[in-house]
Amino acid sequence: MLMKQALAEELVDPARHVSSPEQKTILPGEIAGVDTSLLWIPSGGEADITSPAERQHICFLVGGAGRIQRPGAEHGLIAKDLFAGLPGEPVKFVADAATTLLLIAMDLHPCETANPKTEIYPVVRRYEQCEKYRDYFKTPKTVSRTLVHPFTLPRFSMGSVETTGPDRIEPHAHPMLDQHFFSFADNRCTLLVDGERHPFGGNRLLHVPLGSEHGIDAAPGDVVNYLWIDFFEKSEDMEYLVQVHKPVAE
Repeated sequence: MLMKQALAEELVDPARHVSSPEQKTILPGEIAGVDTSLLWIPSGGEADITSPAERQHICFLVGGAGRIQRPGAEHGLIAKDLFAGLPGEPVKFVADAATTLLLIAMDLHPCETANPKTEIYPVVRRYEQCEKYRDYFKTPKTVSRTLVHPFTLPRFSMGSVETTGPDRIEPHAHPMLDQHFFSFADNRCTLLVDGERHPFGGNRLLHVPLGSEHGIDAAPGDVVNYLWIDFFEKSEDMEYLVQVHKPVAE
């Protein structure tokens, strides 16, 4: 019999002040082949965020502003923007203001490194312009966005959830993927995992147990504001998100 996996959680400090770039791994070793970290860069500082050819890096600005510099191009980013570059291509972040980056690094399969989909890079997303969607376990009140659509990057998808209480995300399970939640500072609600209630505050990275039934209970006055970050073992399993997430016409 498999032992029930516990909910893993780590409190982070996205507003940390630094005089030179500093990086901290959060929830190390929680998901095989995945490293998640925070990178703090002072105003005027810069950091090399190049990914090796065998890994995919996804960079999300928790706060601040700056520029991604890559060969022959520059991309300005502000808080809540996302960038993913071609693995192996040199990438540098130059901070125009004190900046905190959420960096996600995942191992690629040999077939993915041998045949990269170079035409999709770079992936740059403006948060407010990301497509909204509905799914069957959320109410119409909930605002959900897709930052990285399934089948864009190898075996990876990412989005966000926003609402205020009273509201509820009904417990549901998806055993084909591993999932992190990253909560913004104002997030205050209750996470439901396998029938248990857990306070879900701001500035946290959670690893939702693989295959668990999980949802959100938002009481009056609560705020729900977090990223979901999905890691798949098989590319074809991303079809689950295509079927469940239904785009909202604006």
